[in-house]
Amino acid sequence: MLILSLIFALAAFLIFFKITRHDIVGDDGHYAFRAIGYFDYLGSEKQTTPVEWFGYRPWWSYLSFHDHPPLVFFVQHIFFKIFGISVFASRLPFALAGLGSLLVIFFLSKKLENAAAALISTAALALNNYFIWTARVGYQESILLFFLLLGLLFFYKGFREDKYFIWSGIFFGLSFLSKYT
Repeated sequence: MLILSLIFALAAFLIFFKITRHDIVGDDGHYAFRAIGYFDYLGSEKQTTPVEWFGYRPWWSYLSFHDHPPLVFFVQHIFFKIFGISVFASRLPFALAGLGSLLVIFFLSKKLENAAAALISTAALALNNYFIWTARVGYQESILLFFLLLGLLFFYKGFREDKYFIWSGIFFGLSFLSKYT
């Protein structure tokens, strides 16, 4: 348990160290802007949105965005409501999803192999630069990965007890609501 705590602390340090230092650019800023008001708008002539098509916001635009599923926008919107509009609030859900993914990898690896293999796989993920990067920026992949891993963990557990298959389906569904591709 001490080794897992050290791995988790190292990963938390790598993820949270100066998390607000770099600017929000590209998709990171684009997603945050849309999540602040939970509003499907791009401001682009090449890719228009429902509010531009109809001149008003249709009821179904609250259920999803025209180009992305709604879950990540909704989660980020909640974090903005709780913590205020800031770079930290923008990136916090993704950082927490990254840390959650580490725990899920540990439990999944432990079930598939043993505690030593679980520690090695968790440490390998905690030091993976792409994993750390996705947990530090506001891209959908961090939350997608978290739900996919939970789905895999409960899918595996479902072979031992049927009741876990429903949870597997729920988590795979949440991953689909995080990112389509």
